[in-house]
Amino acid sequence: MKVWPFDRVAVANRGQSITPAEMEEAIGPIRRIREAVGREMQIMVEFHGFWNVPCAVEIARALEPYNLTWLEEMLPQDNMASYEVLARQVRQPLCVSERLMTRWGYRELLESRAASIIMPDVAWCGGLTEGKKISTAAHTHYLPVAFHNCGGPITHFASWHLAMATPNLKILETVRRHYDDRYLAIATESGAPRNGRLGVPPGPGLGVDLRPELLQSPRVQIESVDERTVDKSGAAWHAGKSMNPNRN
Repeated sequence: MKVWPFDRVAVANRGQSITPAEMEEAIGPIRRIREAVGREMQIMVEFHGFWNVPCAVEIARALEPYNLTWLEEMLPQDNMASYEVLARQVRQPLCVSERLMTRWGYRELLESRAASIIMPDVAWCGGLTEGKKISTAAHTHYLPVAFHNCGGPITHFASWHLAMATPNLKILETVRRHYDDRYLAIATESGAPRNGRLGVPPGPGLGVDLRPELLQSPRVQIESVDERTVDKSGAAWHAGKSMNPNRN
């Protein structure tokens, strides 16, 4: 289970401070999970990149008794050096980051060894091929991958396929309200896990399509761009010739 009980405080205080009372309030849901099911459930805590380094350290140390699986995106993602500082001061695994893009965006993170779990998002990191390259790069550092997966059904199935082809996979995120509700009206398959596992993706291709009745709905607007319609007036190709017919 992934929870984010610190977000309210982070937004209210702009991620710059947390009082003892606010800390106690935010830890409350995590404590209640442990009281209800003990250590049977893995708990991941999401921070959405809201905090500064001192607050992140304080929060991480307060959470140490609860045996968390990871702390996710405690800091913003525009300064990977700060994660190195954080990693030296906390004991729990750090999970970073769905908002990095392309294998070059992950290079600094991997080389710094600031994260214990690498979390690409297929829709944001550059697609299936780029996600595979990032996962392989993480594998060379003996780091596991946990794909971020909080988009639509097509992204869910693409992430599922990539997870099946990733030997250093730790876990694939799924969202219950998506596969139990939101996907049902728009996709031919929900991709719901059974007993916590997805198994092999069904059918050819990704194994899912958008429902025809959805595409024919008046609420849906379909736009497409291809090489014949896109504006290429600023691009030069081959022997210095422009694709703009007015310049040839």
